[in-house]
Amino acid sequence: MMKVKQDDLKTLNGFAAGAATAYGMLVERSAAGTVKGCIGAGLDYLGVACDREVINEDNPGFYETYDVMEVKPNGICMCWLMGGTTSTTNAYLKLGGAAYGAGTEAVGYLIPEATPAVRTVNTIARNVGDATTGDVGHADFDQVLVGNAAAGDLTLTLDATKITALALVPGDYIVIDSDAAQEVNRVVSTTTTTITLQNPCAAAYTTAANGTVYKLVQVKVLLL
Repeated sequence: MMKVKQDDLKTLNGFAAGAATAYGMLVERSAAGTVKGCIGAGLDYLGVACDREVINEDNPGFYETYDVMEVKPNGICMCWLMGGTTSTTNAYLKLGGAAYGAGTEAVGYLIPEATPAVRTVNTIARNVGDATTGDVGHADFDQVLVGNAAAGDLTLTLDATKITALALVPGDYIVIDSDAAQEVNRVVSTTTTTITLQNPCAAAYTTAANGTVYKLVQVKVLLL
């Protein structure tokens, strides 16, 4: 994972995490003095949750509830692009949470605008990556589950072709999604047919409800 902060502009401190929040997610104000991943279109976003160096983190790669969060409110930073989508340099991006799950979960990843070259009222960022970081994403980074996962499970079941298409390595961030719920999680390990998760599933993800795994990729953006 590349550092969230990509310039020397100041960050905001003193906010407590209102819920578990992955590094690199867009965040918004929650209860007084707290912030969490953006919900829906998130046009009132505060900034991006910065990564940090903590020895022996309880939940590596995440702020836990009530952890003090550092937030980058403007400038250039690394955010997360939803799996199954792609973005190129200079393309516009918006928050994607409203398009997945119930649309009411605190997430904070980005998706491309419907017409990537056109800015809209929902646009919050622009891809400013170079030849290495500009053209990102992959159409195959979304794969449907072949087995059900219950709330509390630490394993997702796919098949060998789907696991290969996702190209996951330990530490990758993913979104688990269905018609009724979505969440951000992290990969501990994979086999030819399973993904072991860092955190137990917060909800049930079934094949009947179109349970799907999306691999998140970093995208270098200018916040607008």
